[in-house]
Parts: sequence; structure tokens; C-alpha cells
Amino acid sequence: MNRRKRIVQTKAGKRERKEIKYFADYQLKWETLIPQLKNYQLAHVDFLSIPGDAPKDFIRDSEHRPGHRTRKQRVERYIAKVGSKFYPNESLTEQLLTRIGQLFGLTIADSKLRLIDGQVRFLSRYFLDRHNEQLIHGAQIFEQSLGKDEYTQLADDKSESEYFTFQMVCEAIRTSFSEFEITLVKSLVEMLAFDWSNRAQRSTSLQLGCNCSDLQGAVAAVFTGL
Repeated sequence: MNRRKRIVQTKAGKRERKEIKYFADYQLKWETLIPQLKNYQLAHVDFLSIPGDAPKDFIRDSEHRPGHRTRKQRVERYIAKVGSKFYPNESLTEQLLTRIGQLFGLTIADSKLRLIDGQVRFLSRYFLDRHNEQLIHGAQIFEQSLGKDEYTQLADDKSESEYFTFQMVCEAIRTSFSEFEITLVKSLVEMLAFDWSNRAQRSTSLQLGCNCSDLQGAVAAVFTGL
């Protein structure tokens, strides 16, 4: 896999603002409510396969974390998303769902809200060891189960929601991860129940990914708000 990336060290006056499609009607002085992310590196990456159409960047930051005795912190990595539809409500809602999911005991990627160049961003912590693990997306699982051509046709026709039943999703999981079928289906049910309880208005509030060493080496199911 080609993992080229371009790192951009932030500098005073440099802007990395994203286009906002729609603003929410209700706006506050977000700079007084949400902390600004100060010391960070921003990367425009092409090694990440991240679903969704919201603008995203890969960020490294060494922000002080409460509870640590020293202000010198290890670098953490995040996927930074600008909720460009009804900004910034999309990001605020996803942060709220993350916290609720954690209270419910879901295995969910940690997250936080920060201001970057004056824009509210939802930061979801990048939890993979890129040298030993990968995140297998649903599209890859369905391609292996149905065949690439048939799945591509379904995607082109935008008929996935009509075609994929719960039973078919379970069958796709069984095809790709037979050894871990029970664990992954249990996590899928948790995700669906959590989405339903929050009356989500899109296909999934949380994306379910399989944290794997390869297609036959699944070790965990992880939720993320991206």
C-alpha cells in the first residue's frame, strides 16, 4: 500500500480553514466555549481510507492531558473533521454521542472538540498501529462476500440500503471473519441498538470497523464517529 503523506507544520498566520456548506441557525461565540488546539502538526494524507464527505485532516498534538504530573506529553494522533453540514452542530452531536457511547460501555474511539484556525473540529483519536494493524471498512467486507463487481454495481445504483438486510450483513461478516463472527455480530447489534436509541437520522451515527492484522486476523470491533 502506498502510504505517502504530506506533513504541514502549523505557523502563525497560516490558515487551514475548511469550506462550510451550511451553518446552523443557532451560533455562539465558540472560541469562549471550546479550547483552541495550539501545538500540533497537520497532515494532508492519502494513506487513510476515511469514509464520508466531510473535510478531514490527520493531526498530531502534544496537548496537556489532565491527571498527568508533567506537562510534557506523548504525541497523540487524531482524525480532525469539520462538520460542514449545519456547522458546528454536526461535530457537537458526534462528540455528545461519543460520550454517551462510552457511558454505555461501547468500545469507541476517544474524541474531543477543539478550535483549529477558528473552526470547530471533531477530533477522533487514531487508535491503530499503522505498522501492524489496519481498519477494514464495510465496503471491503461486502466486496469479499459478494464479489467486487456486484458490490460496485450496488454502490453505483445507490441500492445498498434496500439490498443489505441484517442477515446479509451477518453472512458477510461470517465470510470474512468466521473465527470472530460472534464477537463482531455482538458489536454490530450494540451499534444498531445505540443508533436506534438516539434516533439517528443517517445510516450510522457510528461507523463499525474491524481492527485487524489482515482479513483473517480480526482482533476487535471499534466504533468511531467519523
